Amino acid sequence: MPAEEGYTEALEAATSPRPTVLVVEDEPNIRELVCLHLGLENYECVQSGDGEGALKLARSQHFDLVILDVMLPGLDGVTVCKAIRRDSENPDVPVLMLTARREESDKVVGLESGADDYLTKPFGVRELVARARCFAAGLGRSSTRRERPPNRSAISTSKWIRRGGACASATRTSS
Repeated sequence: MPAEEGYTEALEAATSPRPTVLVVEDEPNIRELVCLHLGLENYECVQSGDGEGALKLARSQHFDLVILDVMLPGLDGVTVCKAIRRDSENPDVPVLMLTARREESDKVVGLESGADDYLTKPFGVRELVARARCFAAGLGRSSTRRERPPNRSAISTSKWIRRGGACASATRTSS
């Protein structure tokens, strides 16, 4: 009965849990834009406008992805990222930094703080959503996170590869 199979698949898709994303951005317009487009892709967004609030949420809830601005009131994004890795319910959650800080040194600091990806503003919404999809599919995660020394001195460089509509990440780690 193909009609019943299609109904069952649709029911399972409708009742399966939606991936939950913590969006940490102090600019309300950017935060709402990100959540609007992620919502259209069936993501549930939890929003925070500052570092302290984000850290409280990360310590009390499970998230499938964290999108984190660097320049935040109170605790900055680098400090929040380190704290998420060290002391939260989400130590292995993918973290994508979304920031206006575009210098190479800023990117290195962000990645060394534990971020898995770094996207600079202004950004393309389609690119952001594509990266979120890759993380939600379990791709793009650095498999070396558990192998890194406690001081996180290793630098992970990810390259995104798209083949046949699927995302993958090629990660090179050097110390």
